[in-house]
Amino acid sequence: RASRQVRLAGRAREMVWFRLRSLTTLGVCAGASALHAYTITTVGASKPMLFLSDLDGTLHGVSAEAQAGLGRWRAFWRQTEAPIGSVLCYNTGRCITDYLTVLQPELPVPDVLITGDGTEIRWCVEGTLELDDEWAQLVNCSWKRVQQRLLARMNVDEEGHIDCLNAVSNSPPHGEARWAITVLGEENALARAEEYRRDFGADVSFYTMSGWGEPKSHLVVAVPAMCGKANAARYVQRKLGFPHAACVAAGDSENDLPMLEFSFIMVANAVDNLVKAFGAASRSDLHYRAASTHANGVVEGLEHFRRQLDRT
Repeated sequence: RASRQVRLAGRAREMVWFRLRSLTTLGVCAGASALHAYTITTVGASKPMLFLSDLDGTLHGVSAEAQAGLGRWRAFWRQTEAPIGSVLCYNTGRCITDYLTVLQPELPVPDVLITGDGTEIRWCVEGTLELDDEWAQLVNCSWKRVQQRLLARMNVDEEGHIDCLNAVSNSPPHGEARWAITVLGEENALARAEEYRRDFGADVSFYTMSGWGEPKSHLVVAVPAMCGKANAARYVQRKLGFPHAACVAAGDSENDLPMLEFSFIMVANAVDNLVKAFGAASRSDLHYRAASTHANGVVEGLEHFRRQLDRT
């Protein structure tokens, strides 16, 4: 574990080294048992960005329009951002198993992968996604303090509308530090979440979101307070050394709300709760409301923030 963490830290330092230089560079992977050469050629004076994108409903969708947009985004990233050393980070609520089986076949390999609402972070090292041990240890310590009492409390209210919501392979103590239950009705879900906040204080963060299937349920989701999409994103940002102004996020749903602290692209198919929060927090220099859905909207927003970043 220690040697892997050294290798990941070395890889993170490499990524900073390459992405902050405007010339072709040869690097060595610090801490690895062998030398690994990487060549990054930047184009013009463009500054690299850290792009933190949600997947379902944002980059990824099942409609023909969404699939066409994904192809457009792939081309945009390959031609515009990858050559200048921009970092691609998927920031999804999906568990790692879902990502590998459902989403990975249709998406380019990212530099960084955040899954389970910020409970797990993986780095792409020589084509393999490796867990960030430092983050995992911090999360596990936080989760263990409340895990037994929290799960017992939430399971009393679970109405069981979505099968395998907390699959053993993806749930504590075997996997990500996150737990979710389903209830009928948004008001019911909001009430449950508020009860849990009173009971667990600052140790756990709770949010609600629309479920799927019939009957239409709502999810109440719990993650350690240190997790969440935004906290995990900030950890990646610090590790890679990107300035806040060079971090761009994209999303469509309730668990993307914390990402509004970054330069943010809201795609046109965003859920109502995100639209409302976006409207209340909207800043012309920080937030972009795309006219297009899914990946087409992402490209639209990236073009906007690319121009803005290069003007600074």
